[in-house]
Amino acid sequence: MVKNSSISFLDIESIPQLIKDFLLQKVDGFGSQLFNDENIENQFRLKAQEFIPEKRKVLFEALKNQYSGVQLSEKQEKNLYSVLQENTFTVTTGHQLNLFTGPAFFIYKILQTIKLADELNRKFPGRNTVPVFWMATEDHDFEEINHFKTENRYYETKAKAGGAVGRIIVEDDFFISEFEEEFKDSVFGTELILLLKKAYKKGNSLAQATRILVQELFSSYGLLVIDGDDAKLKSQMKERFRNELLHQELFESTKETVAYLSGAYGKVQVNPREINLFYLTESRNRIECNGEKFQIVDTDITFSKEELLEELEKHPE
Repeated sequence: MVKNSSISFLDIESIPQLIKDFLLQKVDGFGSQLFNDENIENQFRLKAQEFIPEKRKVLFEALKNQYSGVQLSEKQEKNLYSVLQENTFTVTTGHQLNLFTGPAFFIYKILQTIKLADELNRKFPGRNTVPVFWMATEDHDFEEINHFKTENRYYETKAKAGGAVGRIIVEDDFFISEFEEEFKDSVFGTELILLLKKAYKKGNSLAQATRILVQELFSSYGLLVIDGDDAKLKSQMKERFRNELLHQELFESTKETVAYLSGAYGKVQVNPREINLFYLTESRNRIECNGEKFQIVDTDITFSKEELLEELEKHPE
C-alpha cells in the first residue's frame, strides 16, 4: 500500500480552476504576481522607493499608539522599531473581526504570513521582513462575524450593527458562559475560557478584543497588528482617495482584467464599483457621484466636488 504524506494543491477538487491556472502560470497578465524569488526581489525594490522615511515614521507612530498599554514581546518590540529602517519590509494578511476567530483560516492566514516572513528573512538576509495582521475594523457586515462554531455548538453575540464593526462595544457576553459550560472539562479548556474572557470583556470594542486575542496567540512570533481606522494612516491615502473620487481610478484600471476573468472563468471574485470608498460616521455608507453632486447612499447627505475634497483634506478618517 502506498502512503502519501501530502496532497498536491492542484489535486484538491474544491480549489477553483482560476487558482490552479494561476499557480501553473496559465493566467494571462499575472506572471509578475507569482511568488518566486525574482518577483519578490522586484517587490522589495519597488517598496523601497515608495516607503520613504517620512512614511515609515507615520506607520511607526500609528503602530506605537495602537499598542499603547500592551506588553510587547521582545520580537514585537524589535519588529516595531525596525519599521523605521530602510531595509525593513512587511508581509501582510488581514481578516474580518470574527468572534473568537470564527473560521479556522483566520489562524491559517496568520501562520502562513509568519512563515513567509521567516522564509524571506532566510532567503534575503540583507533585508528584514516583518509579519503584519490587518484588522478589517471598518467592515460593516456584523452578521457575518458575530458567531463561531465548535464541533457541537453554535455561539453568537448581539449588538447594534450598520457601522464599522471594530467600534462595536461588547455588551452581550452570554456566549462566554455557554462556551465555559461546554469546555470546562476539556483539554486546554481552562486556557481557552480565560482567553475568551480576557478578549471579550464587557466594555472592550471588537477591535480591542481581536487585538488581545491575536496578541495572546502570536506575539511571540513578532506579529504586529494594525488597525486601519486611524486618521494618521488615512492621511497617507489622501491622493489615492482623491483620484478614486475624481477619476474612478480602480474601476477604470481593472476593466480589462475583469472582462478577461469573466470571459475565461465565468465570474470574478470582486467587481469594483465606480467609486470604492465609504463615508464613515456612526454608519458606513457608499459614496456615489450623481452628475455634479456626490451622494452618501441611504442618507440625505450630499457634497459638491469642492465640499467633498475639503472634507477629505480636513478629515481623511
